[in-house]
Amino acid sequence: MELRTLQYFLAIAQEENMTRAAAQLHVSQPSLSRQLAQLERQYKVQLFIRDKHRLILTDAGRLLRRRAQEMLLLADKAEQELLGNHLVAGNISFGCGETKNVAVLSQHMAAFGRIHPEVTFSLFTLIADEVKDRLANGTLDFGLVLEPVDISTYNYLQYPIPESWCVLVRKDCPLAAKEVVTPEDLIGYPLIMAQRRSVRNELEHWFGPAFPQVHIWVTSNLSYSNRSLMVKNGLGVALAHEFEGMDPELRQIPLSPGLIDQTYLVWNKYQELSPAVGAFVDYARQQLEGTGDE
Repeated sequence: MELRTLQYFLAIAQEENMTRAAAQLHVSQPSLSRQLAQLERQYKVQLFIRDKHRLILTDAGRLLRRRAQEMLLLADKAEQELLGNHLVAGNISFGCGETKNVAVLSQHMAAFGRIHPEVTFSLFTLIADEVKDRLANGTLDFGLVLEPVDISTYNYLQYPIPESWCVLVRKDCPLAAKEVVTPEDLIGYPLIMAQRRSVRNELEHWFGPAFPQVHIWVTSNLSYSNRSLMVKNGLGVALAHEFEGMDPELRQIPLSPGLIDQTYLVWNKYQELSPAVGAFVDYARQQLEGTGDE
């Protein structure tokens, strides 16, 4: 399977139209159609459903799209690392969860980029399980992940801002009058909680004996802003990490007893690092330990 063929396939998947994809790739439409037909014959699968107005990916097509994106990303990383084998240059990629420590990471990236202007950055919003998968297949250099997460298989640096859990409520909710919220306070309220099993386990432990009595109505892996919209529109009250820039119609109330998570920058323990990735590790470590110049 040639990389060029994968590039052609991804262009068709993006445009959902053979004519537009051919124009984007600067190839003729008949040539592009032949490439797609050859790919389907080679693997004995149908990659697109030919609708009257557009091309729709089949299940096999969606699988190939995901793998093609990974393969092209790996090929690009390999090329950059070979060409800049002894240079601090190329792209550094991060998969980040929702955490205040993105602000600290951004400061490190900005200062590192001034020192090494040949370096570029890619950031992706990912949940911890997605970070784990992409670190494993080599399409990500770093993950910025929030507890609860198993970091024993990674090298890591702890980032400085603790993440405190809270209850997110509308200001007209009876809970809004409280200074802190206990597990018993949440009995009888429809709860919006994280979907990830490890986070659910952490919250179940916090609830303790009250957990069998609480009503979990919605679970999601949506962003803070989307959870805020659910709360604002009366879907329930949300358990979430405290967040800056909150909607003025909502209130964040700390938990009692308090529940605090830490954030870690992680990377593969047994993988040889490119000069750029290795230099970023050294720089971030110096900054976090207070031994750096910036």
